[in-house]
Amino acid sequence: LKDGAWQVKEEASFALAARRSAAAAEPLVKLLADPAWQSHAAALYALATCSPEKFREALPKAQKDKAYQVRLAACEAAYDAGPGDGFGAAVVALGDEAWQVRATAVAVLEQVWEERCIEPLIDRLVQEKGRLRYDIMMVLRAMTGKEIGYSAADWKLWWEANKQTFKIGKKPSSGSPTPNKDK
Repeated sequence: LKDGAWQVKEEASFALAARRSAAAAEPLVKLLADPAWQSHAAALYALATCSPEKFREALPKAQKDKAYQVRLAACEAAYDAGPGDGFGAAVVALGDEAWQVRATAVAVLEQVWEERCIEPLIDRLVQEKGRLRYDIMMVLRAMTGKEIGYSAADWKLWWEANKQTFKIGKKPSSGSPTPNKDK
């Protein structure tokens, strides 16, 4: 982690993450100050698995980093620290200026797969344009089993009418093309 090359620091961080070494937490925290975004992002991924507590301490600053890649890593790694962390980080990331970070947030919310994920996705659907509208709609369709389309207003109406009683279905296995339609 003390090598001058970011590539070495990045690989060392991933190796520590694979070992889930709690002893690596302090050196990884120091790596968060590295000027290379690659090292910084790798340290976040490693901290999430090695020391979720230290990751949680670093998360707010990482979510405001100037490099979108670090903000993306913060969102994605948060799920490894815990699904609750993933949810919170993804909700923050849905408002990020970089579409790459917002796309990651949508993917993390799909991983979390809980009822509380639906409303933030619908709220983002109102604001989003382009490809991310499709991604959000597909996640909403998978989570709810509903074919409501791209209209954020229609999704809002449906959610307001159903959120008190809605129960999310079992997450489909990967490769399953159709969501459960029994809800």
